[in-house]
Amino acid sequence: MAEPQSRRNESAVVRPETESDSVVASSALPGDHVFQPSFRVDSFAWPSGCTRLSMVAGNQMDQLADALLAGLERGEQVVGMSGCRRGDGCTTLLLCASRRLADRGFKIALVDADFDNPLLARRLGLLPEAGWEEVLAARLRAEEVIIESVQDRLAVLPLCGSLPSQGGVSQRPPDSGNLKVLDVLREHYDLVLVDLGEFDGGVEDNESSLAVIGWLDAVVLVRNLRNAQENKLRETRRRVLAAGLLEAGIVENFVDVRRAA
Repeated sequence: MAEPQSRRNESAVVRPETESDSVVASSALPGDHVFQPSFRVDSFAWPSGCTRLSMVAGNQMDQLADALLAGLERGEQVVGMSGCRRGDGCTTLLLCASRRLADRGFKIALVDADFDNPLLARRLGLLPEAGWEEVLAARLRAEEVIIESVQDRLAVLPLCGSLPSQGGVSQRPPDSGNLKVLDVLREHYDLVLVDLGEFDGGVEDNESSLAVIGWLDAVVLVRNLRNAQENKLRETRRRVLAAGLLEAGIVENFVDVRRAA
C-alpha cells in the first residue's frame, strides 16, 4: 500500500478554527439547520499508489466505476469495500473508484469504517481531530466532521483513533448499534463508499462491525492476485453470506501499489 502522501504535501490538521489557509470552516445562517460540511480543503493529497494504479489500470478503474453505478441503479447506494486480507489494496481501489466517479460529476462520500486501522483521512493528507464516533455519541452532527475537497469534489467522513504506529488501540464508536444518524449521507450524496478494511463479518464481539454491516446495501470484495489464497476468498465470501450482505462483486487487484510508496 502507498504512503499517505509525499513529503512535499504537508498534512492538514482539521480543526473548527484553523490557522491554515488550506482548511476553511464554513457555516450556515444562524438558526438554520442546513446540511453544510463544516470543513473544506482545496484538494486532497492523493497517495502515489492511486496515481500509479490509475495509470496502469485505467480501463479497469472505469469498469469498477461502471459497476458501482449499475449497482446504484439497483438501489445499492451505500457500498462497502473490503479486502480478503489486509494489504490487498482495498483502500487504494476505493480511492481510485471515488475519483473516477467524481470526475463523472457524481457526488461521492467516503466513510472510514476500518476500526482496526482507521487511516483513510490520513492517506489523503488530513489529520482530523474528530470523527463519526462523535456523531454516534450525539456530540456532533455528521456535517460537523465531514471534510470536503473543493477540487476533488469528494467528501470524507473520518474515524478517529490511535494509529498502530502509536502503539494504541483504535477507538470503537460509543453507540455502534445505531447508525441512523449517518443516513444523512444517503440524502446528500449520490453514492457512499465505505472502507471496511479486512472483512471480519462482525465476528466475536465486534459490535461496531455488526452495526456497519447492517447499514450497507452491498459489499465489494478485493483480493490481491499476487498473494491470493482460494481458501481465504471462500471464507470471506462465506462471512459475507452469513452476515446477510449482498456481494456486489470481486475485484482482483494485480498491481503492487506498495512499489509506488
